[in-house]
Amino acid sequence: MTTTLGLAVALAAAALLLRGAVQGSLTREVDGTARQGAHQVAALADTNQLPRTVLAGTLTVQVLRPDGQIVAASPTVDRLVPLLSPARAAATARTGSAVLLDGRPFGIPYLMRVVAVPASGGEIVLSGAAYTQVRDSMRTLTGALLVGTPLLLLLLAGVTWLVVGSTLRPISALRRGAQVITATGVTRELPVPEARTAQPDRGHPGAARSGTRPPGAAGLAADRAGRPGRHAAAGQPRRGPAGAGQAG
Repeated sequence: MTTTLGLAVALAAAALLLRGAVQGSLTREVDGTARQGAHQVAALADTNQLPRTVLAGTLTVQVLRPDGQIVAASPTVDRLVPLLSPARAAATARTGSAVLLDGRPFGIPYLMRVVAVPASGGEIVLSGAAYTQVRDSMRTLTGALLVGTPLLLLLLAGVTWLVVGSTLRPISALRRGAQVITATGVTRELPVPEARTAQPDRGHPGAARSGTRPPGAAGLAADRAGRPGRHAAAGQPRRGPAGAGQAG
């Protein structure tokens, strides 16, 4: 039970860390794209080359004066309502952070991450990059983790149960045998697991000349050594060594 609980905690923590790492990486990539576009537009503003209509690919761009008036924007964005208020835009530019913004109130049909970059003339460039795909990807990953983590926990718990059970099975058999002897008082052999004996290395030069014998060899030799005595006791003559009959 303790092992399974530990596995559950570890897997849950790993799933949360994985989700956080993936979301953080994707969010930083989106923010970096938006910030790069904002810096390019700010460079145009600094050199007085800023057009009234800003073409920035898939980015949504607005250029605000300090009073909040929009002086340049992307073709599809509202030129009357700024994405961020002047105060919030200034604070975002000062901290270098990004704002998660729903674009539907501005006629933009997706979720955005909006950054703000100041220009030398006091303008603030707002640049928004689509975040809907990242949100959908994170929902898919979360669903997969919610289903896969419990399944992985069950698999690991089953493997652990099998391994631990096979390891403790001989000990359980010994315990049951000892309990039977204690309860009945009848002496019996305990189910001791068979020990594996090391096989001699036949390729080693000294293996054939080794004085060690496998288990049972000593008993077999002793049995053979005792057989002549039994033959003599039964009245069977023993054959002496060669040349013994010629000594007389």
